[in-house]
Order: sequence, then C-alpha cells, then structure tokens
Amino acid sequence: MTMIVSAMMNMPQGGMTSPMTMAGTIALSKAEVLSGMLIARLVNPDVPLIYGSCATVAEVRITEYTLVRGLVESGLIASANAQLAHYHSYPSEVGLTFGSILDDWISPLRILTAVMIANARADILFGVGLVNKSTTLSFEQLVVDNDLAGAVLRETKGIEVNDETLALDVISKVKPEGNYMAQEHTIKHLETELYIPRLFDTIEPKNVYIKAKERAKQILATHNPEALDEPVKQKLRTINRETERK
Repeated sequence: MTMIVSAMMNMPQGGMTSPMTMAGTIALSKAEVLSGMLIARLVNPDVPLIYGSCATVAEVRITEYTLVRGLVESGLIASANAQLAHYHSYPSEVGLTFGSILDDWISPLRILTAVMIANARADILFGVGLVNKSTTLSFEQLVVDNDLAGAVLRETKGIEVNDETLALDVISKVKPEGNYMAQEHTIKHLETELYIPRLFDTIEPKNVYIKAKERAKQILATHNPEALDEPVKQKLRTINRETERK
C-alpha cells in the first residue's frame, strides 16, 4: 500500500486561543499535535507523520487585539516545537514569521526568526513567499525569501576548520606586503566560503522590491522545469488510482 505523509498542523495564538506565556502555548500545542497523531495512528498504524505547528503570539495594541507573527517570540515557539518534534522522533514542520519586504519593521524579524528556527534544526520551514498574514502568495517575496533561505543555510553550516581553510601556507606565502586577491586559494574558495545573494547588492543599491519583481518576471518567462522521470510518473499514477478506488 502506498501512503501519503500526513502533517499535523495547529495554530494556537498566545493570549487568544492559548496561554499568554510561551511555555503554556507550547504545552497546549504539543498536546494538540500529539492527539492528532494518535487519531491518525488509530486509523492507520503505519501512516508516516510530521510534527507540525504554527503556534504564534498575539500582539496587544491600544485599538486592536490581533494575530501578528512578526514577533521574536514566534521564532522561540517555533524553535521549541522543532526540538519537541525531534524529541519524539518525528520530522518537524514550523512556520516562518509573517511580514513582507514592504514591512520595514517586520523584515528584520523575519530574518531573525528564520535563523532561530534553522539553528533549532527544523526539517521543514513553510511560509516562504507568504505575505499579509499568510493570505497572499507573492512572487516578489518568494524571490526575496530565496535569498534569505540561502543566507540562513550558510549560517547553519558554520565555519569549517582544517589545514586547507586555515590557509597558513597561503598566509606565509603572501607575507605582510602582499594581498590575497590573485591567490588560487581565494578563487578556489570564493563561491564555497561565501553566500552571494542575487538581490541585495551594496555596490549598486536598488529598490529591493523592484529588483525582486524583475527577477520573478525573468524566472516565469525563462524557467523550464525538468520533466519527472518515467518511474516517478508511474508511481504518482499508481497513488492516484489507489486513492480513486477508496
């Protein structure tokens, strides 16, 4: 029997549908996710499961009491849920913060929460390209988030330390009066050591939104996705037939 992975996903909102404290929201979130997994396993003991959560916090304002996921606490909660998933030996799926390239105050928090979640070793990070409290998918935001994801993944790689990367022989060769621009070692490690984003350019600064829009249009106009291999197509057809019989 072919089985499709099922992701348990909840969204308690601290201060509204879960306790205001992060620990309380995380506890309630865990109970909801595990109970959903239990129901799934009662139906099918072998169904593959993903521990997912979009637990968040509410922000209290004078004139409104609403859901806002552009807060650093959302990153903390998502990181905790990722670690709980691994504690229970399940892959994890957690959400990226709301906000967009048009929300100046949220954008830094979008980056911060992404780094926090990545360092917690979450397996799946959803919400890429979503704006307006996840009600709209933006091509421009997708392009920006692609750059963001590349930078975050580079951060999680850390710093590799070995004889080659320490480059003591290169330092000895160049000496104080030299420079490293023409060294083979520099060329060799330029693309592997640095993450070079496509959009953010400090040499020729340009409105990020405009650059993202141009990049999105270029991709849509020129990208030709690779066709699936025939065995993969046959497997998908089999899954469809089995589902239709049910």
